[in-house]
Amino acid sequence: MTCKECQQMIPDYMNNYLKPKELKRFINHVHTCSQCYEELETYVIVSLATQVFDENADVSYDIKDLLEKDLNEKENQLRKRKRRVILLLIFILVFLILDMILTIHWLNM
Repeated sequence: MTCKECQQMIPDYMNNYLKPKELKRFINHVHTCSQCYEELETYVIVSLATQVFDENADVSYDIKDLLEKDLNEKENQLRKRKRRVILLLIFILVFLILDMILTIHWLNM
């Protein structure tokens, strides 16, 4: 992923619009590119400032900590999604095997 692609994805990241594959690529890039990480950090700062002014919210100002927590949370969501897909595939495989066994058994009757 290029920095330009990554930076264009920041608004979608902030609004939780990225698809899982895009999100994974985005997070991997942000973790390895300090320039894009700083750009994302700027968006987080602006977002928090807007939130404080709009809602008079009591918000933590530890931007790095907030950003790291958000990135980690989204990485965890990706891992959970991957586990669900794997479990679904295992279930389908078991179902197909059972179906084949029952079909063979029925045909041998």
